Amino acid sequence: KQPWSFVAVSHPDLKRQIRRLVEEQETINYQSRMKQSWVADVETMVAQVHDTEHVQKPYLTEAPWLLVVLKQPYGIAHTDENGQQETKRINHYYVPESVGIACGMLIAAIHNANLVTLTSTPMGAEQGIRKLLGRPDHEKVMLLLPVGFPAHDATVPYRNPERKPLDEVLVCKCS
Repeated sequence: KQPWSFVAVSHPDLKRQIRRLVEEQETINYQSRMKQSWVADVETMVAQVHDTEHVQKPYLTEAPWLLVVLKQPYGIAHTDENGQQETKRINHYYVPESVGIACGMLIAAIHNANLVTLTSTPMGAEQGIRKLLGRPDHEKVMLLLPVGFPAHDATVPYRNPERKPLDEVLVCKCS
């Protein structure tokens, strides 16, 4: 049933408004919503971009395109099977899994086109973004994907601690 919508945003003013919403809400997340242990865990990954006093998400406005991924816990049909006007709710199943798979395939396609993206979760800003984009109430913002060519000085954030050893995440039952 494709329980998702993608909104492609290139308008600079709209991207600025989305960035402002995300930065405001993420500052609140770091200061009061999230446990301090969470803040400490992500500190090494985000320290180059912002600190907990002033969150900065420049990639939301620097990328030429910002894809807003919305999940649909349920759909809305405006006509019945006979073509008559009727508004009814359509159940969607496995929504997080379906949207996650769709996003994974989209990210692979973006990279295959020699473009780059990253996943950005707009915790706390979802409703504001949805309203800004004029999307219906049954859609929920799940993810932001800024898309463009990589910056010349692009880097991958340092991860601490290192990833688990392969034998801790992969069990091989081989012959």
